[in-house]
Amino acid sequence: MPRLAAASLAALYMALGTGCNDHPIGNFDDGPQIERHGISVPVPPPSLKLAPVQRVDIDGQLGVHDPEPGTVVYLLDAYREPGAFVDAEADGSFRFEGIEVDLTKNCLELWSEEPGAYGAMSVHSFFTASIDTDDQSVVTTQFFSGCQG
Repeated sequence: MPRLAAASLAALYMALGTGCNDHPIGNFDDGPQIERHGISVPVPPPSLKLAPVQRVDIDGQLGVHDPEPGTVVYLLDAYREPGAFVDAEADGSFRFEGIEVDLTKNCLELWSEEPGAYGAMSVHSFFTASIDTDDQSVVTTQFFSGCQG
């Protein structure tokens, strides 16, 4: 009987102990995030609707303020090749510069990977970039199981 009681206490401790661990709560899906206006056209034309294919800068955040040194952020557009990658900054921010995006048809997939053979990979985050109502700026929308449309 003492073995059963010890096993029960161990199981109860594991259940309660793990339930009380502090888990960081990330952004929408814990993957790299692009803010709503995190994609900018360095010198926008008079009308983005008339020139929807642009070279843009993409600013984002990993959701981790002290990422593992050497963490890399990857970017793929399902409609364009090739992809791109940048090193994450020490504060968890990242910036892609001069990425060609068609603002009428795109699906931006982002994820990060820590260095080394056993480095962790983040979840993949999906965004679309579209022309805002002012015809001068870009709005991003996040999707949770790949892009829609």
